[in-house]
Amino acid sequence: MIKIEIARNVRVAGKHCEAGDIVEVPEGIALELIANRRAVPYEEKQKTTNRSVGLDTSTAEPIVKRTRKKK
Repeated sequence: MIKIEIARNVRVAGKHCEAGDIVEVPEGIALELIANRRAVPYEEKQKTTNRSVGLDTSTAEPIVKRTRKKK
């Protein structure tokens, strides 16, 4: 069984699947849908981490915005 993300509306194993759905199907069906550009292999997204842990804005320098030259 392979997880795929449906790219177009399609009927898979007797069930209607909308574009953007994630479905787990047998390998043969998955490869056929991928070859016909009806689906793409599903890749789980990495969970993002908060890199600003410990950042304190009270000790940071104020932001300096660029100004436009006056004519």
